[in-house]
Amino acid sequence: MLMNSFYLLNLEFFILNYIIRKENSKDNKIFIINMIFYYKPSFKWNYPNYSLFSSLLFIIVGIYLMITEQGPSTIQYMTLVVGLISVIHHCRTNDENFHDIFRMIDIFCANLLGLLVFYYKPTYDTLYFGIFILFIFILIQKLNCNRNKSFFHALFHISICIFILYSFKK
Repeated sequence: MLMNSFYLLNLEFFILNYIIRKENSKDNKIFIINMIFYYKPSFKWNYPNYSLFSSLLFIIVGIYLMITEQGPSTIQYMTLVVGLISVIHHCRTNDENFHDIFRMIDIFCANLLGLLVFYYKPTYDTLYFGIFILFIFILIQKLNCNRNKSFFHALFHISICIFILYSFKK
């Protein structure tokens, strides 16, 4: 079961790498070398950034798991870390250029959290949910409307938080 999660993780990084290369396909170099660490957000007040608000759920879930002592401490702290990094990452709206190293850190930490969930809960429910989340991730990357991207990414966050709460309830 754990090997399946590694395959999903590798597939997600392959898809993300393909999407970034396709968007920047002028010279087809490896772009992480030339990437900026963090693009400063412009904070558009009239733009509903749903994924920013849903990122806060990871912080809330991480703190809730710590207070109620549910799940392993690794899951508790990693959920909190993913929340903090995700909030900083999602301060930018989807119409801004945010293909930076900090985005890669966010994706890496989220995938690490996914691997930890697979490690501590190696069930078919976890595997099916991981496949479902990968499918949703691919669909979100293909959306053209930034408001829809933000909305569906928020649903993506919410479903992961609900699954973590469901998986590690006492």
